[in-house]
Amino acid sequence: MSQRVVLSLGNGDLSSGFPGVTIQVWKSGMPYPMKFVGSLPPAPEISLLYRSWQALYMALHHRLGWSSRIQIDQADVTNISQVEFSDLCQQLSKQVNRWLNSDSFRSIDQPLRTHLNATDEVRFLIETHDRLVQRLPWHLWNFFEDYPNAEVALSATQYQQSPCVSRSGRKVRILAVFGNSCGINLEQDRTLLKQLSDQAIIQFLVEPQREQLNDYLWQSWDLLFFAGHSSSQGRGVIQINSTDSLTLVQLQYALKRSIAQGLNLAIFNSCDGLQLAEDLADLNIPQVIVMREPIADQVAHTFLGHFLAAFTSGRSLYASIREARERLQGMENEFPCASWLPVIFQNPVEEPPTWQSLQGISPAEPAPARTNQPKSSGTSGWLSLQAVVLTSVAVTFVIMGLRWLGVLQPWELQAYDRLVQLQPSSEPDPRLLIVTVNDRDVQQFGKPLSDRTAYQLLQKLEKYQPRVIGLDIYRDAPQREGWNELVQHLQTSDRVVALCQVGEVNGLPAVAPPPGVPKDRLGFSDAFVPDADDTIRRYVLAMDVGQSPCATFSFGLQLVRRFLPSGTHYKFQPEGNLWIDSTLIEVVKSSSGGYQLPDHQTMGYQVLVNYRSFQIAQAVSLTDILTAQEADLQKWIQNRMILIGYVGENTKDYHDTPLGKMPGVMVHAHLVSQLLGAVLDDRPPLSSWPKFGDTIWVMAWSMVGGLITIRCRSNLRSRALLGTALASLAGSSLLLLTHSLWIPLIPSTLALITTSSILICIRSRNLQSSPNKEEVSQ
Repeated sequence: MSQRVVLSLGNGDLSSGFPGVTIQVWKSGMPYPMKFVGSLPPAPEISLLYRSWQALYMALHHRLGWSSRIQIDQADVTNISQVEFSDLCQQLSKQVNRWLNSDSFRSIDQPLRTHLNATDEVRFLIETHDRLVQRLPWHLWNFFEDYPNAEVALSATQYQQSPCVSRSGRKVRILAVFGNSCGINLEQDRTLLKQLSDQAIIQFLVEPQREQLNDYLWQSWDLLFFAGHSSSQGRGVIQINSTDSLTLVQLQYALKRSIAQGLNLAIFNSCDGLQLAEDLADLNIPQVIVMREPIADQVAHTFLGHFLAAFTSGRSLYASIREARERLQGMENEFPCASWLPVIFQNPVEEPPTWQSLQGISPAEPAPARTNQPKSSGTSGWLSLQAVVLTSVAVTFVIMGLRWLGVLQPWELQAYDRLVQLQPSSEPDPRLLIVTVNDRDVQQFGKPLSDRTAYQLLQKLEKYQPRVIGLDIYRDAPQREGWNELVQHLQTSDRVVALCQVGEVNGLPAVAPPPGVPKDRLGFSDAFVPDADDTIRRYVLAMDVGQSPCATFSFGLQLVRRFLPSGTHYKFQPEGNLWIDSTLIEVVKSSSGGYQLPDHQTMGYQVLVNYRSFQIAQAVSLTDILTAQEADLQKWIQNRMILIGYVGENTKDYHDTPLGKMPGVMVHAHLVSQLLGAVLDDRPPLSSWPKFGDTIWVMAWSMVGGLITIRCRSNLRSRALLGTALASLAGSSLLLLTHSLWIPLIPSTLALITTSSILICIRSRNLQSSPNKEEVSQ
């Protein structure tokens, strides 16, 4: 059984003692705790011993040359042998036990041992605000030898419960942040986490900028992991990259949001994390795992490996911590006191998670009681199955009819957007570089950019031999100085694709191309097709431009044509699909995915845009390009496709997408990356099933709902299985979307629920008309 013990030290310190110590014991099945009162005498010798131990630990840590996740001052180094240090550890352990065996504490210690069994799993929380007491090696108290399934944790003195977030079967969402790695090896941490990829969705952030980290923290996560340099000198500080350090207070709004959305556990596999834990406790996070002191790199790797192995195998959080901590003892010849370091910082009103609970898997329900009912005859079973089939066919017919009429389209598009947001973010496309003109650039260079600035930028970019440059900025008329030089460059350069606008599409005006630029280096910009909610999910690859001086191909497709090797074949089929060599790019039809569109809304060669992550490519500002060193420019530019466009908040080139508002140049980049991925990486472009495939899928889930209903006589079990089926349906939709297939989620969900509801009503009516039959419900 699992028991919870909270030892509250109250006010006091080691110098003056703790006069008002209380302990509360919650035994399994008891709604209220037992409470015992005592005190602890002054123990200034423990304070002196610990400070000596800490100073010598830091010195030994540095003298032995450990790769540490904290930066230690050379001035802290003194001459100390491991034998002397071991003696000091034993003295500290004896003094702690002598203190906890004092007469005034026996009124707590004896009842505690009376009411706990040696086989119980005990969560032992120490509630104190005294930092020195928090750092003591509480696990050396002989109580923990007598109770091998107990583990100590720390707690703040004030706390409240965080919001309850319901979960249903899904992968655990982990945000893994790897900060400054100077002098340490974080790749091993990453390898250990990657082993969970079949059970978890893991977003890796390597040396992020503050804004990037803040943005990701606003999303929904179950577990936050940090590895890198950290310290608790004053405020808890983490080094997120080689130049930036942050306190958690500087991320408090994002962290509050993440906790409110279900962040349950944070692991700081870094040095000296007690202040980090306290800062997170102030935000009411359920639990944090930190290291009390500086930790050697090899110890951090070993602890993480053992903890993850135990925790993901189904062991409790506390049992996993104890096992991983105790296994560090085998390293203490080389790394003294390694097993002293890991500790849980727990919110006492929260229940520690298991790996299964983070996945939304509930403990198995007891089997419902059986009634002495006669066995159903074969005819009865056949009639039930027949009812499922007939109901499923009818429900599918109605739902697909509503879908064909477009009634479900707004819901389907919203569901699609949500699935896009839930996809694991992909790495930026290494073939692309986006040169952004942001608000700072606009302040410096003016808006619109002068022709001379644009000319200087193009000259500098071409010097480092990019494959192609896309200028997502109109140049139909002179913009201040430099017009003649820019136009001549656009006319003669074989690398630059310029922009124009056909007009009369989506009510947009026509915009002429730069004079004299050949059409094979022009692309039209009015390729975005907004839906009724103004969200861009479709992109036009080509269209008949009539007498317009603009090009036949879109800006994105022209960039792809210039990037791919010469000799690549492009063929538009009569039905609209595009073949690029042997790769088929399917166009949007009237019933693609969740769409139900009239024919005139699918004119042109439209494709679905596969948004894989907001930051689809590396982005560098105009100012950075113009001022960067040659080595950086070579690394950024050579052999890449370069897209140049406005991204500032004050520009009008922002569009709604499933991932939120996005600059137009980013939307072009998503389309370009999608096409290049399909041709060069064998990554299938986003597509959907034909109508009959959607119909079969919807009918299959309708029958699942029906079969669950007729086979489960327990209402509670029926609801649980229906919830599992809905979660499986959503998970399947997300999984298939990550593999570039958009399937009908909303129609399938409606079919499953509607069929089940109809059959429940039929069953209830039959039960009312047949009083000799009984149904077991829970």
